[in-house]
Amino acid sequence: MSEKSIKERKTMNLANIKEMFQDEAVCWDRVENLRSIDLRAHLLKVRARDRAEAIERGIGIARYALQTLQNWGLDAQQFEPGHGIGHLMRDYLNALRLLGTLDADPRDIFVGIVGGVMHDVSCALVKRYEESKKAVRHAEAGALLFLEISEKAKLPINREETELIAYAIAAHTQYLREMDVACRDGITRRVRPYRDLDDDGKPVLAIWLPRWIDRLDCSGPTMVGRHFLTLAKNREDYNIKTGYYSVNFEDHLRPLLRTPEEIRADGGNQTMREHLHMFASTQTNASPYGKHDFGRMCELRNASREMLLEIISRVQEFPKRSSEEQENILNRWESFLGKTIEPSTLGRITAKEVCGLFRNLDESSRLAWSNGFQATMDHYASWSETALRDLAELPKEWLSLSMVEDNFVQSLTLEQAITS
Repeated sequence: MSEKSIKERKTMNLANIKEMFQDEAVCWDRVENLRSIDLRAHLLKVRARDRAEAIERGIGIARYALQTLQNWGLDAQQFEPGHGIGHLMRDYLNALRLLGTLDADPRDIFVGIVGGVMHDVSCALVKRYEESKKAVRHAEAGALLFLEISEKAKLPINREETELIAYAIAAHTQYLREMDVACRDGITRRVRPYRDLDDDGKPVLAIWLPRWIDRLDCSGPTMVGRHFLTLAKNREDYNIKTGYYSVNFEDHLRPLLRTPEEIRADGGNQTMREHLHMFASTQTNASPYGKHDFGRMCELRNASREMLLEIISRVQEFPKRSSEEQENILNRWESFLGKTIEPSTLGRITAKEVCGLFRNLDESSRLAWSNGFQATMDHYASWSETALRDLAELPKEWLSLSMVEDNFVQSLTLEQAITS
């Protein structure tokens, strides 16, 4: 790298980036310009002759981009729990597991792996659960952040590749319909679904792959831990059928599993069990999110979906467990959250905080979720064993990533010791 490019990288810092995200009008205009790119024409400019080149080049770009963020002062230990360092590691793992054998154009694979790894990095700067009054949300912020990295750090990619990756990052939040958003600057803006089909009505896989990679960590045992970590503070969440709703820890941990009609009749607030069931229900080709799934994606998503459904079914008051048994499970759960699901300083702090809240719940909720936590850890042991087997088939030089190289593979194996 030249001395000039190193100097240019050091002119950016977190303060510059956060200031950039404050002006919604400017950010909105940039995102609207990005929406206008010609997806097909841009794909033709992607440089990837075969799968190996696509993956290796994509890994290189993702590493370079993440290293740039570190140089600008981004501390991976302080990433937002649930969308932090653990999610980033598993996104990378899932990208390799998915794209290593998927029958797809190498150009789509290149865009998919970079977009899949980078899609939630902006959550370190933009609060994921404060988006209802914003039109430029974490996905759009991630796209703008990638554009800044590419420009300021001189990533070795052309303009079309940069814009296509940024578009894929923005489009990883799959809007199903248009909606008006009353933004905090007093302006109402209309958020529209992103284009993800070509002129013949076929899916543009480069846009769908980051969504697939994200969805693979929105199911299975890891999703249970991720979601629980986001409950340290009351917040809003999103139901695809009823929109935004309030999340209160005590109410959310009621072990209820109601029909959508019953949820609406009761004010629209989902429980954690219902929230997880909603995600499991989208992991099929009958869902608008999974309608284009095929091949390796179907294999991975089906396995995770079955695990999540089994966990949901085991959130109940039977078998009965003593107070001592419940406390032992909770202690292992806290360790699982802070060492495996979110292996970071903030992850461990949040795990301790949210488990403390759990101890104040009523007896029936504690018992039901103790069974659910144990089921989650049991299934995670199975999931990680399969994932590690897949990793063993990959080139060793792929198994490191800027920000997380010291605990990437290690974090996958920790749960084996926790549950033994």
